[in-house]
Amino acid sequence: MVRPGVISWENTFKLTVLVKHVFEPKKGTNVGYGCNDITVGKYVCDGSETMAVLGIGYADGLSTKMSNDRRIWVVIKGVKCELVSSVMMDMCIVKCGDGLEVECEDEAVFISDGSDGGMTVADIQKVTGEGSRELMVHFGRRIARVYHE
Repeated sequence: MVRPGVISWENTFKLTVLVKHVFEPKKGTNVGYGCNDITVGKYVCDGSETMAVLGIGYADGLSTKMSNDRRIWVVIKGVKCELVSSVMMDMCIVKCGDGLEVECEDEAVFISDGSDGGMTVADIQKVTGEGSRELMVHFGRRIARVYHE
């Protein structure tokens, strides 16, 4: 008997998320939890950005260690969009790339094999310090699974 383990999903797993809201925050504000004051580590909006709210958070299995870390990104329409908020219960917020026109229900690639510019599990490990197995087992029942042959 063979137990494939990590190799069974390492280069085959893809996590996509839908954009739930698009907005343009005012200059000098930040987005996400704890926005009442500007504190170190939080992204401060310059008033020209477009932000996209993604329908995924820690209740779905994202690590809160990703919060406010611009080394975390998603890919929307082929453009890298960095995380600029904390990972909240049901959502997180990314800054859309310059000139990118994002709409509700657009797909964002959160994790992939990296061939499409998305983050790999190894990329996320570098930020969170968690092992690949630890990252993967967090994804719960709220994440729909689609299997392809």
